[in-house]
Amino acid sequence: MKTRLPRAAIVISVILFCAICSHEVVAQTTSGTIFGIVTDPSGAVVPGVTITIKNLDTGTTRTIVTDNEGRYRVSALPVGSYEVKAERQGFGEVLHTGIELTVGREASVDFQLQVGQLNEQIRVSSEAPLIDQTRPALTALIKERTIREYPLNGRDLFQLTTLQTGVTNTAGITASWIGSGAIDTGPGTTKIAVNGARITANNFLLDGSIVNDAFNNTPGGVTGNFTGVDTLREFEMLTNSYSAEYAVGGGAIVNTVTKSGTNRFHGTLFEFLRNSALDARNFFDAGDVPPFKRNQFGGSIGGPIKKNKTFFFGSYEGLRQDLGVSRRFAVPTAAKRAIAVPSVKPYVDLYPLPNGPDLGGGTAFFIRNATDNSTDNFFTMRVDHQFSANDSIFARYSFDDSNVDQATELIQNEVTSGRNQYVTIGEDHIFSPRVLNTFRFGFNRSFISGDTPYAVDIPAGLSWVPGQPLGTFAGINEIAPLGNNLFTPRFFAYNHFEFTDTLSFIKGAHSIKTGFSYRRIQLNAASSQFLQGVYFYQGLPPNPFFPDGLSSLDAFLFGLPAIFIAPQPGADFYRGIRQSIVGGYVQDDWRVSRKLTLNLGLRYEFFTTPTEVNGKVANLRNLTDPTTTVGEPFFNNPSKKNFAPRVGFAYVPFSDGKTSIRGGYGIYDMPILPYLYRFEISGQPPFAGLAFVGG
Repeated sequence: MKTRLPRAAIVISVILFCAICSHEVVAQTTSGTIFGIVTDPSGAVVPGVTITIKNLDTGTTRTIVTDNEGRYRVSALPVGSYEVKAERQGFGEVLHTGIELTVGREASVDFQLQVGQLNEQIRVSSEAPLIDQTRPALTALIKERTIREYPLNGRDLFQLTTLQTGVTNTAGITASWIGSGAIDTGPGTTKIAVNGARITANNFLLDGSIVNDAFNNTPGGVTGNFTGVDTLREFEMLTNSYSAEYAVGGGAIVNTVTKSGTNRFHGTLFEFLRNSALDARNFFDAGDVPPFKRNQFGGSIGGPIKKNKTFFFGSYEGLRQDLGVSRRFAVPTAAKRAIAVPSVKPYVDLYPLPNGPDLGGGTAFFIRNATDNSTDNFFTMRVDHQFSANDSIFARYSFDDSNVDQATELIQNEVTSGRNQYVTIGEDHIFSPRVLNTFRFGFNRSFISGDTPYAVDIPAGLSWVPGQPLGTFAGINEIAPLGNNLFTPRFFAYNHFEFTDTLSFIKGAHSIKTGFSYRRIQLNAASSQFLQGVYFYQGLPPNPFFPDGLSSLDAFLFGLPAIFIAPQPGADFYRGIRQSIVGGYVQDDWRVSRKLTLNLGLRYEFFTTPTEVNGKVANLRNLTDPTTTVGEPFFNNPSKKNFAPRVGFAYVPFSDGKTSIRGGYGIYDMPILPYLYRFEISGQPPFAGLAFVGG
C-alpha cells in the first residue's frame, strides 16, 4: 500500500501537469481523422511525402509530411467531404476523392506512388474503408440522410438511438403510484438504457458540450422531443469500450454535431400536418372521434458570410398540437356516495357522477373528454470563422421553449413548462502539422416547472393548509384520487458550465491526447413535498366496530384516514445546490504495425462535496443522534480514488481493410450529482420537515 499510492499520485500529477502546460481540458470528439501510409511500387514506405487534405465544403486545407516510416495522420478535421493529395519529387501526384468524414471516424487513406513527374496525376475516386481499424469502441453512426428521411413520430431525434444494438427505450416503464410524469423523470420521451446500464449513465454531447438535463437524462423539451432535425448533421453513438477522453458510467455516448455553413447557400422549408381526419373511433371514446391536429413547421438556411473564411447556419422548428383525449376514471356511484359522513360529503361531491360502465362495488367509470395542448419553439444559430490556416473558431446557440397542458387527472390538469438554452464556443489551433489544441466552452441551462391546477372551482374552505389549494386523498384503491399534487408545484433551474480543452500530438506510431476538464453545476430547485397536505387511507381488517372490515373507499367515506401528512410550519423546500467535477486523462493510440493498433488510456475524475448557497444543510450524522446536525458536509466525498483505466485493441487481419477484430476493457465511474440527492438535502429539519398526525 505504501508503494502503490505514491505511484498513483505520480501518474495523475503527470496527467494534470501535461494538461495545465498545454492550457487544455478534455474535449469530446466532434470531428474526424484521416490517416494512412505512403508506399512506392515495391511496397517500401516513402518518407517526406507532402499530404494535402482539402475540405470540399469550405475550401480549407491541412498539410502534413509523412514521417520516416511513411506515416501521416491528421485529426480534428470537421465532418464533411474531402479529397486527399500526395506529392513528392520523382513521383506522380496521387489524388483520392470521395472521402466522407463523419463524426469520430478515422478514415484510412493509403497511397501507392508511381515513378513519374509531379504534373502527372492519378485520380482515385474510391471511398476509404468504412470498417473501424483503430478504435475498440462499439459505434453506430446516424447520418444526415437517416436523420432527415426516417419517419420520426414527433421528430424526436433520439428515437434513432433505439435502433442500435443493446439499446432499450424505458420511457413509461417507471411510472408509479405517485404519478411519475415529465416533471419527475425529465422532459425527453426517449429514455435509453444501454447494455443494462441505468438511463442516467449516458452522456449526450452537442458539438462537444454536455447537454444532459437536470436529471442527467435525455435532453429535450417538455413536449417529449429533442427537435431540430434540420439542425443536426449527424451523430455517433458509442456503447462500449470508449476511450479515456469520455467520462460517465458505462452507458452510451451520444455525440451530436450541428450543421455549419459552406461556400454555397443551402436552405430548407417544411411543414408537416397530422390530424384525425382518417382516425377510427377508440372503443372508450364517448361520441365522435376526438379531434387531433399537429403542425410541425420550420426551415433552415446556411451559407458563406465571406467565402473560404466565415460561414453561418440557422434553423427554426415549431410544434403546435391539440389532441382530443378520452380518459377513464373510477368514481363512486350516487348510491355509494350517499353513505358519506357529513365531514366528508363536501369532498365526495367534488367527484363527477359516472357517465360510463358500472364497475360494481359502488363504483363506475367517468369518462373525461378534454384536449391536451402542446407547443414547442426550437431554433439554432451557428457561425464558423477561419482566422488563418492554423486557427478557427465557431459559436453555436440553441434555444428550446416548450409548454404542455394535459388533462391527466380526474379534476386536474398537468401543466409543465420548459426552456432549454445551449451555448458552445470552440477554438482549434494548429501548433504544427503534428500538434494541435482544441478548446471548448459549453453552457447548458435547463428550466422546468410543473404544477397540477384544478380544472373545477374548489371552495377555499375545503383546503387544509392555509394559503394552499386542496391537497390529496391518497391510498383509495377503488376510485381515482381527487388530486395528484404530492410533489407540486415545483421547478428546477439547472446551470451547467463546462470548460474543456484537448492537446493532441503525434509522435511516430503514437497518437496521444491529454486533457483536463472542469464542470460547474448549479441546481436551484423547489423539491416540494406534500405542500397542500395529504390524507392516506387504507382498508381495515374485520374488527369489533366493522365485523366485515372496510375497504379503503369505505374508510374514505366514513372519514377514517390512516394518517395525515403536511409540511411543518415554516418548512422551506428550496435549495441552491452547487458542485464541481474535475477530471484529467491521457490516451495513447499506438499503431504497433499496419494491422494492429493498441488503445491505452487512464482517466481520473472527482467531484466536490456539494454545498448549498444559503447554508441550509443538515443531516443525521449518527443513527443514535436525537436530531439532525446543521452544517456541511452533507456527505463525505467518495470519489477521491476514481482512477479509470481503458485498454483496447483493433486488429486488421487482411490487407483489403474490410475486416477488423476489436476488443476493450474499461472502468467507468458515475458521479453523484444533484438529481440523486436533491430530495434528501431539501427535506431535512430544521429547515424543512413533515408533520404526521395519526398513524
